This record gives sequence, C-alpha cells and structure tokens, in this order.
Amino acid sequence: MRNLLTLFLSVWLLTLSGQKDTSSQSTNKILPEVSISADRTGYFYFLQPRAVQVLDSLTAERFQFHSFSDVLKFALNVDIRERGMPGIQSDIQLQGGTFEQTLILINGIPVNDPQTGHFSSNIPIDPSLISKIEILSGASARVFGLNASGGIINIVTKKRLQEQLRLTAAKGMHKTFKGSVSAELLQNNSLLANLNYSQSAGYLINTDYKMGQSYLQFYKPFGTSQNPIDLMFFTLNGIKSFGAYNFYSPKFPYQFERNISNLVGMSLHKAFKAFSLHADAYLRRHQDRFELFRHDIDTLTIPAWYKSPNYHLNYSVGTQNFITYEFRKSKILTGFHLRNDLIYSNVLGNEKIDSTRVPFEHDGYFTKKGNRFYASIPINYIFSNKKWLISTGAMLTYYDPSHTWNFLPGADISYSISQTMYAYFSANLNNRMPTFTEMFYTDAAHQGNEKLTPEKIYQTSMGFRMYHKWFQTQVNGFYKYAEDLIDWVKNAPSDKWQTANLPSMKMIGMETFFLFNIGQILVNTFKIGYAQNFLIDYERSANFSKYAMDYLEKQFLCTISTGNFRGGSVDMGLTYQDRHGSFLDAKGNEIKYRPVLTYYTKLNYNPEGKLNFLHFYALGRFASTHTYYVPNVEVMPVYLEMGLTMHFKHN
Repeated sequence: MRNLLTLFLSVWLLTLSGQKDTSSQSTNKILPEVSISADRTGYFYFLQPRAVQVLDSLTAERFQFHSFSDVLKFALNVDIRERGMPGIQSDIQLQGGTFEQTLILINGIPVNDPQTGHFSSNIPIDPSLISKIEILSGASARVFGLNASGGIINIVTKKRLQEQLRLTAAKGMHKTFKGSVSAELLQNNSLLANLNYSQSAGYLINTDYKMGQSYLQFYKPFGTSQNPIDLMFFTLNGIKSFGAYNFYSPKFPYQFERNISNLVGMSLHKAFKAFSLHADAYLRRHQDRFELFRHDIDTLTIPAWYKSPNYHLNYSVGTQNFITYEFRKSKILTGFHLRNDLIYSNVLGNEKIDSTRVPFEHDGYFTKKGNRFYASIPINYIFSNKKWLISTGAMLTYYDPSHTWNFLPGADISYSISQTMYAYFSANLNNRMPTFTEMFYTDAAHQGNEKLTPEKIYQTSMGFRMYHKWFQTQVNGFYKYAEDLIDWVKNAPSDKWQTANLPSMKMIGMETFFLFNIGQILVNTFKIGYAQNFLIDYERSANFSKYAMDYLEKQFLCTISTGNFRGGSVDMGLTYQDRHGSFLDAKGNEIKYRPVLTYYTKLNYNPEGKLNFLHFYALGRFASTHTYYVPNVEVMPVYLEMGLTMHFKHN
C-alpha cells in the first residue's frame, strides 16, 4: 500500500513538471456532426428529438475504467448501482426507472438478459474497444420495441485500432490485478482481437473475484461509393466467479456466483439510391450458478434444508431487419424483429423436464425450462427540412406465451430555432415483458407470479439544446405515467417478497448539463450537470418495495480534463447522488439511503519523444463511508490503482 501511494503521488508531481498543449484530446467532446447510430435514421446528435448523451472513446480510455458500466458514471441521470468491486455486477437505471426498463445494445443488437436485468450488464468487452456509448433516455418502443421503456444504451465498438498491438497491466488496492492485450490482426479488413483478465481479493469479506474475457471482431466495407456495403461480425465471451456478499439476502453473507456469457452477432448494412437495408442476427448465451452458501469455505456450516445451488442457462436468438426509404424531404422506416428466449433451470420455468446435466458442472442438473417468443413490426414516417424534424409512427408487438398484441404509438418533433439552437418534444408509449425470475422464482423468501402482465409506460419529454464551438448545453424535462409496474413487494418485514403489477405511478424529472471545450492547458474541458426526479403520485399495493421506489432522486456531476503538461495530464470527476427509498437489513430494520459523494481522479504520464509507446497512470476513487448504492452492500470507500500501457504502432 505504501509503495502504491508513493507511485501515485510521483505521477501527480510529474503532471506538474511542464507543459505542452494537446487540446484536441477532449474527454467529453460532443460535436454537432456526431450521428446517432442507435436510432437507425442516421440523424445527427443535435437534431435528435429526445434527451441524448454521447460518451466518446476518450472517456473510457483516459479514466481507464474496468467495464462499460463504469464509463456511464459520468452520464447525467444514469444510475449505476454496483454490487461488489467495479464491473462485477451493476444495475443500470435511466431517469428514475428500474434496471429492467433499460434496453442495452451492442452495435444496435439487443443483449438484455431474459432471466433477470441484474445480468444485462454482463457484457465482456474491454472499455478500450469502445468507440462511443449512445444514451437515448425516455420511452423508445416505437423504434426499439419492448423493454426500452426507460431508454436505451448503445455500445458502439471501434472498427479500427490506432495501434497494431496494445498491452495494459494494472495493480490496485485489495490485491487487484488486471491485464489486457488488444491487437489489429488484419489492417485491410479490420480484424480486432482482445483478451483480458482481472482478479481481486475484494474490499469486504466475500467480495473477491476472478474474471476473464475475450472479444473478436471482423469488419469489412465493400461495394461502391454510390452503393456501399458494410459487414460486421463479432463475438464476446466471458467467465467470472465472485463472492456475492449480501447480494440477494443480508441473512446469508457468504453467497457465491459464477457467470458465463457468450454473444455472437452479425450485421449487414447496404445503401442504395433511395433505399437502405440493415439486417442483424444474434445469439446470446448466459449461464449462471448461484450458491447461497459458498462451496470453497470449509468452516462454513451449511444447514440441512439447503439442497443445491441454483443453476440457470438461457439462450436468446433473434433477427432484426429494417428498410429505410427516402423521398423528397421524408423517410419511411419499417421492418421486423423476431426473438425467442429459452431457459433451462432447476428453479425457473413452467415446464418440467427429465434431469439434464448442467454444462461444465459435476453435480448440477436442470429439471425445468421456460420459453417465450416476441415479435415486433415498426413503421415510422420522418419529415425534415431546414427548420423541422417530425417523426411519428407506431410499433406493433406480439408476446407469447400470453398471446398478447400491443400497439405502441408515438411522435417526436425537433425545431431549429437557429443554426445552433434546437427545441424538441416527444410523446411515446412503451411496455416491458416480465423476466423469467419475476414470473417463476420461488424460495423461502420470494414468490414469483406467472400471471404478471407487461407493464405500460406513457412518457412525454421536452427540451432544448444549444452549441457553440466552445460551449454546449442541454435542458430536458419529462413526465412519466406507469400502469401495471412490475416490482417485488411485501407488507411486513417477515413476509415473503412477491412480484406484482402495481396499479399506477407518476413521475416528473429534469436534467441539464453545460460542457465547455476551452482547449487550454490548465483546463481543456469542463462539464457540469444536475438531474432531479420527483415521484408525484404512487398508488401503493404494499408497504415495502424492493426496486421501483429505490430511484435516483438527485444527481450532481462535474468533470475536468487538463491539457498536456510535458506528457502529463489530469482527469477529475465528482458525483453526488441522493437516492429515494429504503431497504431492510438482516434484522428487518428499515434503513434509509444516505447521499453518496464520489471523487475520481486519473493521472496520466506519457513522455512523448522519449518513451512514446509507454503510458503510466494512477487512478483514485474516494466515496463517503457507510453508504449504499444497493441494499446491504456498502460502497467501496477508497480505491487506488497504478497501470502501464504499451502501444506498438503500425509501420
């Protein structure tokens, strides 16, 4: 620890030793010409008729984050609720919604877990491979279909690397180590590969972990300039084992979990004169073993009533195809999305099966399975001229096994007040399917409900954007009305948690940020933002809520990035979060959430002209003590890390 702190301070001093301007390296830079690929229309950022944020690759690289969810900590009104060490398990919530209401995409392909939203952020991708992260807040069913009632997060990967080979190694507190290697194997056709591994002893008892990940991507543009064709194939694989201290129950602190995640995706985009075609196909696999009593602690007494860990294996296979037709000043977007989710388990499912051995397990067997099918057909009309952008349409969805059809209309309007000022308004309807856990999970403390109906979210938003070459701002307000909201509830601390459709809930919120691209050595970029969500009406059906009432009520964030001082630079971030709600501790006492103040700093040293393939950094994180993002798991108060990156450029 003493050596770690000494090097941390040494790098800090090196950043103050001289100066050289590299003002182009902006951590938060959002330009008017940045197109938002997630909306499938290709419209630029400032024309978007909704609240939009774009986090670029420098945000991930300069702060040296552990996972993609770490990058989102500097996004406004995005609530990252970590369990354990960074990147192990995170719930992602937008605009006061629940983590089940956030749709997560990789290069436009949906990757949400059908078992539980707790696993939707299990995305084995190194942050250094991320080109940008697009955050589109608010109900988005008209374009994206079900499960986007809170908004969508689209991770866009890099098509090319700046170097042929990149090696990274880091050492941190709590015996944390991580190493990563990235390579561009074929320059002409862009074949990228990444392998990374990390481990830690954890900052609390039973918060240790081991994690390995791999990523492979092939990208090839071909065709002509008038008729371009883009082809992309990628595969992600990850395995992690970790102590799950108090993750799901405060009565049993020595829980344990192992996750295996696999994703294969393929995309084809072809442009014609008036038409464009986009087609995706994907297969997602996720396997989970959950132990209420950790298997590798010999001194742990296991009660007689505990029979076996929970085993789950789910597959999601789907295809989405979209056609855009342009004529005059208009576009028509239509297509379809088909997806089937299948789960094998010894706990979840409504169909019994013969005992089947769990892959990669010696003593585990599946005894149940569940299946569901989803289809959607969007049709949207978009009109645009120098002043107006108007988008209206609907999504028709079908959900089996309930055999229900839903019609989800909506409209978005953007108006150009001037060349640098835009106002927008949107009104949309969305819904969300219940997960397998919400429908089927039953034990001594929980009772699922197979008869849950999809929840419905009605949302209107209005806002304003302005940009200048050195200044940008966005102000957004929204109103949200929910019916049949799905949550785990109970009336007394001794009761079981039960899933139910809550009658109704109303919420309003606002968010605003100011970004200054100063371009000076002392301060290169400066960003400040504030968000607040208000619950204005809630029709209770029980006294205690597990998720829906635990939302981010107030958030303040500030980030500063300096220019380059003779190879040294500093990135700093400050976040303040005040959460609405409470939780029950192991004794059944109700604990109110306390505000959390977190400070991040990253010190970089890259001596150009001397060791231009080396990059030293030190990372610090300091949070207020004895506070919680999630029930019964304390926030890690202090974390320090040092790292080294080696770059080998193309010849």
